[in-house]
Amino acid sequence: MRRGVLFKVLIIAAGISPALAGERTEFSPSVGRGRETVRRPLNPPFWSLRAYQNAWRQWGVGEQPADYARAFRERYGLHPPLYENGGLPMGFTRPRGLLGLGQGLGNDCLLCHAGTVAGQTIIGLGNSALDMQSLYEELAAADGLPPVMPLSLCNVRGTSEASNFAVYLMQFRDAELRHRLPVKYPLCENLCEDVPAWWHFRKKKTIYHLGVADSRSVRTLMPFLLIPGNSAESIKEREPDFADIRAYLLSLEPPRYPYAIDRALAEQGKAVFEHNCLSLDAIRVAGARPSRARPSSSTTAGAATALTAARPATPTSSYHSMWPAPMPPWRTPLRRKVGLKFRTLANAPDPGLPAIDRRKVYDSTQPGRGNSGHTFGDRLTEEQRMAVIEYLKTL
Repeated sequence: MRRGVLFKVLIIAAGISPALAGERTEFSPSVGRGRETVRRPLNPPFWSLRAYQNAWRQWGVGEQPADYARAFRERYGLHPPLYENGGLPMGFTRPRGLLGLGQGLGNDCLLCHAGTVAGQTIIGLGNSALDMQSLYEELAAADGLPPVMPLSLCNVRGTSEASNFAVYLMQFRDAELRHRLPVKYPLCENLCEDVPAWWHFRKKKTIYHLGVADSRSVRTLMPFLLIPGNSAESIKEREPDFADIRAYLLSLEPPRYPYAIDRALAEQGKAVFEHNCLSLDAIRVAGARPSRARPSSSTTAGAATALTAARPATPTSSYHSMWPAPMPPWRTPLRRKVGLKFRTLANAPDPGLPAIDRRKVYDSTQPGRGNSGHTFGDRLTEEQRMAVIEYLKTL
């Protein structure tokens, strides 16, 4: 029942509610404006500037670390900006407060949609280091507010509960996006969604991890404007901004692999890839997390049922896409070559550890984090797998 309602509400949260579906406005989207808009504040501030300055007081240390900017970034999984940002990490902004009163502290798209590979920060890459739960809790505490979120923002560092958050926000909106007394929707707080790379957007007909939203729509990009500080009118007025953002996303190309490539081996890998990896049947047997793939309620909207049933959910093999064996049950991500290496732990993390440390471990015994693996590729030799990886470096 809970997941069925989740799918249904996600369609509304994606901006295709009956009240809005018939509205059409013509825009002239701009890639350049979109590139700038993703690093501008889109919501009122969540915190005061004081919260950033005093966050260290929540860390259990006696004094502010000497290189505070670096320590702040490392604690929460943030990155230095590629542009002037007033000393703040990438993804932070200084929007005006409500009623235009003073400057506060907020975040923009790049909090989640900028990552680092081999020491290089790349805009559009999902942030696989972010601990949003600790960030929001500890900045709230630094502002003298209760450090208790109304729902889980992330269960594992580098993942998010973004779809769940969109459903939560829709509880406070009617079909016209006006504020209302909350209507209780069941929430699923174990989605552990990976943040997709933006350059994949141009290749997709639907978006979000269950494919519940049409990628051609501008409004599907706007659910996180639904926070209480925005009125229905102000949300609708931002649609041109998101038309620009969509144009920017469509313009992006993936960064090239920066190191040497064995071209002869890559050619061998191309042949293996084209023979084994391109058929629809291969995709169907790749395996999926059942908790994400199956609607569980007859109340699920027909459109959601059709979309979710027709597409596999995120494969469990995201760390082991070329190897069929199950992933180890407890892992911590560490960079190596073109992917992530992990360290297998003998036991699950101690429940007594601070939550910020537990979230550093991807515990695949927990809901939404299965490690059942897949059978696709089990007939490839080790040499063939390495050849395919070499070919993938050329794409």
